[in-house]
Amino acid sequence: MVIITRAIPFAVLVALLPVFTGAAGFDTDPYARVLETFVDDAGRVDYAALAEDRADLDTFVAAIAGVNSATWAGFDTPQRLAWWLNTYNALTLQLIVDRYPIKTVTEEFPASSIRQIEGAWTQLTHTVMGMEMTLDEMEHEIVRILFDEARVHMALVCAAVSCPPLRREPYTGARLDDQLEEQSTVFVTDPRNVRIDRENHALRVSAIFDWFGGDFVDTYDTGEPRFDDPRDRAIAAFVARFVSDADRAWLGDGDYRILYLGYDWNLNDRKR
Repeated sequence: MVIITRAIPFAVLVALLPVFTGAAGFDTDPYARVLETFVDDAGRVDYAALAEDRADLDTFVAAIAGVNSATWAGFDTPQRLAWWLNTYNALTLQLIVDRYPIKTVTEEFPASSIRQIEGAWTQLTHTVMGMEMTLDEMEHEIVRILFDEARVHMALVCAAVSCPPLRREPYTGARLDDQLEEQSTVFVTDPRNVRIDRENHALRVSAIFDWFGGDFVDTYDTGEPRFDDPRDRAIAAFVARFVSDADRAWLGDGDYRILYLGYDWNLNDRKR
């Protein structure tokens, strides 16, 4: 994904810090109905049906736009992060639904892909708390900067097949740690995202770890000398938390490289 090109001023971030918050005091029921109705157990979205019945999604997005600081003051960090995860994912859904079926403008990416939408992350803006923000600003200038939580990369869904699966319920502050653990387990144990290749002495992982591996270092770098790069140490340690005992032992003792898998940019559409 393209990294942010239009930064939110630091003074704005400081001003908003006390009001970034989560589910308490904010009605996520419309979004919950969207996820329950239009997302399947594999995390795929029935965009065609959602485009025909989008009232709940639009209601939730309007609520995101209208939040004021008084509503959000005093909520804790997990609630704040949960709210931003829900906001990013809901706005991505709306971005797709507004343009569904997606028109093909380039042969560089699949015909059905968010990559066909020019400026999807860096130019198109969404109203959040009365301010205009891009998706990249939300992800790279808010979520990744203000929250020390690498597992967000298992929860932010960019509408591609290789993205983490969209969860069928909103994130909540009270359950956020468990939800992020479940998301991480599902992602790491899917061979499309992580493969232990003993024959070729390789740990093959999603390109998400290539793009954002540095976010895992503070929490997961073990410091052991197997890899010179702390990113590699952190990635291996993170993966080891979710695999079988045999695979964990191999990751701890084996002689292997970390290689990155290709990314499937096809739309995460249930109709595919």
